[in-house]
Amino acid sequence: MVLFHYQLQWPWDAMSSTGFFDRARLGVDAFFILSGFVLTHAYRDAMAGNRMNYGRFLVARFARIYPAHLAVLAFVLVMVTTASLVGAEFDRNLYNPAGLVTTLLLVHAWLPEVVKAEWNGPSWSLSAEWFAYLTFPAFAWAGLKLRRRPILLLALTALIFLALD
Repeated sequence: MVLFHYQLQWPWDAMSSTGFFDRARLGVDAFFILSGFVLTHAYRDAMAGNRMNYGRFLVARFARIYPAHLAVLAFVLVMVTTASLVGAEFDRNLYNPAGLVTTLLLVHAWLPEVVKAEWNGPSWSLSAEWFAYLTFPAFAWAGLKLRRRPILLLALTALIFLALD
C-alpha cells in the first residue's frame, strides 16, 4: 500500500512499467476483508446471544481511529493556514469549509462527489472504515440469521454490493 503512494513521486511511470504498484492499492481492500473477519470472530458470540452493546462497540471503534485522524487533520489545517498566509500556491477549492467538516466527521468518503475535499486524502479509508463500523451490527445480524442459507446470503451480499457500487 505504501508503495502505491510513493510511486506518485517517482519520475518514471510506475503504472505503465509494472502492474504491481497499481495493484498495491488493493491492500486496503484486503485489510478491510481481514478486519471484517476479526470483528466477526470477536463479536459473533455476543451478537448470537443478543449481548452486544452497540454503543460500547462504536466507542471502542471510534477511540481506535479518531485520535490519529484528528491529529493529522489538525496538522493539515495548520499547513493550509500557513500556506495561505505566506501566499503559497495550491488548489484552494479542495480545502473548503464543507470539506473540512465532512473530513472531520469522517463522512467524506461516503458521497465524494457531493463535497470535494482534500484535507486528509488518505483518511478516505478511515471514513470507509467508520461506515463499516456503523453498519457492522446490521450485516453481522443478517449473516447470523442466514448462516444456514449461504446461497441466499451470498446473493443478498452481491445485490447490496451492486446497489452500493
